[in-house]
Amino acid sequence: MRKFIRHPADIPLEYGLQGRDGRRRERLRNVSLGGLCFHGAHGLEPGTRVHITISVCQPPLDVDGVVAWSAALGGGYEVGVAFDGQAAESTARMVEQICLVEQYRLDMKRKQGRSLSEDQAAQEERSHKYAGDPR
Repeated sequence: MRKFIRHPADIPLEYGLQGRDGRRRERLRNVSLGGLCFHGAHGLEPGTRVHITISVCQPPLDVDGVVAWSAALGGGYEVGVAFDGQAAESTARMVEQICLVEQYRLDMKRKQGRSLSEDQAAQEERSHKYAGDPR
């Protein structure tokens, strides 16, 4: 049995290996309070320390973690990252925002018949929230 509930997501993220230059853009697959999984072009060794940025969150979420596992899948790799313990507040905020974006995307499909990507839903949800739109 899992310690944390996974929340599916398909949004962009960037990661970099701690202590090295360069960042890669990949796609988040799911997230929980304990960590996340992303699909990437390269596998990473378990124990590798990474820094992850998710820009659809406002303000953007920056969190450190350690690669827990990596497995080849569909011409790329699934990479599981466990968050550092001190990231609890940030990860809770991230999970909440990702769930709000997904709910907005589903609401727009149901109410207006519009199919939005996760990126489009994040931008619209954010702009409606700041404009005071009660959607």
